[in-house]
Amino acid sequence: MATRFFYQPGAQAILSHGWKPKAPNFYDASANTIAACLLARIIEYIPPPPPFGGYAAAPMAIPEVTGVVSKNVRNNNNIVTRNLMIEDAVAGNKPYPKQSLDLANAETIAHNFDIQLISERYINPHFSGDLSAVAYAVLRSPELYAHWVASGAQGHGFTAHPEDSSFVWGGSDEMRLQNVFMNAGDRFPATLEFVLRDSVPIPNFSFTIHLRQFISDMPADTPAYGNISFLLSVRDSGQTEGQRSLGIGRTQIPGQCFDIFPNPASSVVYIRRAEKGIQTDATIKLLGINGQLLRQEHLDKNAWMTSMNTKGLPPGVYVVRIEGQDGNSSRYKLILK
Repeated sequence: MATRFFYQPGAQAILSHGWKPKAPNFYDASANTIAACLLARIIEYIPPPPPFGGYAAAPMAIPEVTGVVSKNVRNNNNIVTRNLMIEDAVAGNKPYPKQSLDLANAETIAHNFDIQLISERYINPHFSGDLSAVAYAVLRSPELYAHWVASGAQGHGFTAHPEDSSFVWGGSDEMRLQNVFMNAGDRFPATLEFVLRDSVPIPNFSFTIHLRQFISDMPADTPAYGNISFLLSVRDSGQTEGQRSLGIGRTQIPGQCFDIFPNPASSVVYIRRAEKGIQTDATIKLLGINGQLLRQEHLDKNAWMTSMNTKGLPPGVYVVRIEGQDGNSSRYKLILK
């Protein structure tokens, strides 16, 4: 979608613009509500020198780079963004909630990974609510399944189904795929589907579920390599199957909402929000390659940037882990020279 408007200095307006996806089938595996980012280019028109008339667009500070949105936003003040939620306006358009996601190795070397699906109640047994009594989950990915089999088919807490390359998790304990080999840059597209059980009472309740990725050869107390949390809300507004519903929300700190610079660094590194619209307190940890905590800083939700002193640390590869208040996190590789 591309729309152009012209405003005089000081003018303001509310824009209303309809939008439909060009290929709706691409969204079959998405939730009814998805997170999106709206981009707008604000162009300043300046009068050219005499004797020419009219107005001309001011040049961009740095030429635009195709396909790298975050870099364009950082490099040019005339591109702005707004995070928003897009909701499917057709009730019942999807038969059940699904989420599309990627399991990836963003490192420059190969690793074995553990993939975990776990409920908040399993982590905190004093929490109420048993998801396994009302629903179960299905994780599907042909690429992940093939690599899991080739890596020895290790793990527990699930039933594997080779006919559709899926793993079914009952919802009560921990599901864990172990030692899945991934080359540097590997990315496995997957869908995670939550399904209500048939012919069981459905309480009006909400459940928190976490999908986590760990580097297998790291110590057990090493933070997760990646994490997505899901809030499942189940409702029963009547006695018929059609009145039962399972809604889903998804929360995370996106992997690209912070800039880490300079990188490589020597005595200090800066951590900056790449999008000012993301407002959450964050804890910033500098970890050694074996997961040991070396430095820690706090970034207030009203602050845009902070720094971390790295003086005295030996040259090498480190991990910057940024944790939100809700436990979601993102990781970045930092090189000290």
